[in-house]
Amino acid sequence: MHINAINLNNFIGVRSLNLDITDPVLLVAGPNGSGKSTIRDAVRFGIFGTPGRVEAKRDYKSLISTGAKKGVVQISIEGNNITRDVGTGKVDSSTNIILQEDDLGFVIDADKFASLNVNEKRATLFRVMSVKKDQAAIKKRMVDQGCDEKLTDSIMIMLRSGFEAAEKDAAQQATAAKGTWKGVTGETYGIKKAEIWEAKAPEVDMEQLQKELLEHNKQLKAEEKSLDGLNKKIGEATAVTQTIDNMNTEIEEQRTLFKDGRVAPKDIEESAIQIEALKSDIQEIESQLLSLDVNVMEFICPDCAVPHRLTVIDGKIVVADTHSIGDDVHQQRVTLNETITTIKNELHEEAARQKKLDEAHAAERNVLKLLEQRNKMNGEQSEDLDALEQSVAEAKQNIEKIRLEIGENTVLQLKSTHADKTTEQAKNAHEEAVKWLKIKDALSPSGIPAELLAEAISPLNATLAEHSVTTGWKPVRIEDDMTITADGRDYALLSESEQWRCDSMIAASISKITKIGVLILDRIDVLDLPSRSVAMNWLLGLSSEFGTIMVMGTLKALPPLPSGVQGLWMGPDEMKAAA
Repeated sequence: MHINAINLNNFIGVRSLNLDITDPVLLVAGPNGSGKSTIRDAVRFGIFGTPGRVEAKRDYKSLISTGAKKGVVQISIEGNNITRDVGTGKVDSSTNIILQEDDLGFVIDADKFASLNVNEKRATLFRVMSVKKDQAAIKKRMVDQGCDEKLTDSIMIMLRSGFEAAEKDAAQQATAAKGTWKGVTGETYGIKKAEIWEAKAPEVDMEQLQKELLEHNKQLKAEEKSLDGLNKKIGEATAVTQTIDNMNTEIEEQRTLFKDGRVAPKDIEESAIQIEALKSDIQEIESQLLSLDVNVMEFICPDCAVPHRLTVIDGKIVVADTHSIGDDVHQQRVTLNETITTIKNELHEEAARQKKLDEAHAAERNVLKLLEQRNKMNGEQSEDLDALEQSVAEAKQNIEKIRLEIGENTVLQLKSTHADKTTEQAKNAHEEAVKWLKIKDALSPSGIPAELLAEAISPLNATLAEHSVTTGWKPVRIEDDMTITADGRDYALLSESEQWRCDSMIAASISKITKIGVLILDRIDVLDLPSRSVAMNWLLGLSSEFGTIMVMGTLKALPPLPSGVQGLWMGPDEMKAAA
């Protein structure tokens, strides 16, 4: 790219400048504050619309020269004009070219690269060197390096979060595969061990093993049958014991019913006789009550028509004009009723006594019956419960022993039968682990990221080495950690002139590699006179590959200029070009 002309009107400290660039190298010189750096700022502002000295667009008006109302910057690039209003930053509608800052910014501001952080430097190098680091490019690299394509596809989603996250996930997948191998083999995973591991089939007589299994199963069934019988006996014995316990409880309860002594049948008989006698007495008295019934009736005499009261006493009709007869009968009835009540109470008491006698007698008979049943059951319970439980415990031990022997024989049989299958499963798990480990290695810092970085750094460092040879300056390198060094010393530890040399060579290298063809270097005055001469000769040597090289510096006067170098003096009172 070639900058043909720079035309300024009221831009910062430059009131007016119409500069046609005729030679490959342009030296802009003058005292401090004369506007040398303004030339560089004008190029940046014209091309990108970013002035550098201010950030907010509302402050762009401050870029207009003092006392002026309007300013214009016009940059001519290979015949295409970029005209931009200073106060607004807007491009004139007639402008037919607009460039993005990107890599061009690094050759206009030579110290820009050194000011970036690590990630920004790395991203810049990837872009400058056209290193493809998209997922498709990385996948291709992984597959080309022998990574499993299917597993590579599955890791791509993690790669969105960066190489570190993807590497961690691959490591976890490898660990899981190792765990599967351990689960199959029962051994701790080792990559060399897993490479040759085979399941060992036990040396056994399969025919004899089968016979033993049949015999063990036969013994197991016999023991289980014996255990069932013992458990049944224990159940029966337990039931008998419980029944006896219940009987003992009932016996004690029944005994309380005749706690005063046994009941003689004679007592029950006498009580029954007494009850019958009382019942007879009641009947007799009730008959007497019936004979005392006096029926009084009203009767009117047919002769005299006088009403009379008649009653029957002892079978005779008697005129009862007074109440005396009725009163006597009433008194007798009361007496007889009282007598009946007394006899009924005696009858009730006797009936209650007879009931107790009957209950006591029944209880006595029931106790005797229960005692007889209990003694019979005690006699039938010949086996001791503790002995039965001991037998059950022994049977269970025998069963467990037989089952263990069956299990051991079965395992031997399975191992012998499935050794090949186990070997295959272990092999598959190992291969899975190896595939993931390969992917992990590819994604590790020493893998593809290192390749990408090397592809970005190596050509740049090679170009920097060429510049160091040409100039005789200390060799400049960009290390893997993005540190800039000069002869091994960190950029931050370098002097101002050494940093200028580093910045200049980096900017020149970026411009050359990207084929931008533009290089703008400010403050060449930080170099001593011999170093300035070396710098100018170096830049003249680059001019065949560059469209425009501009150098600014604080000088007392324009020095003699060799062929190919155009000079611009920016004095306090005048601005003149020299060739």
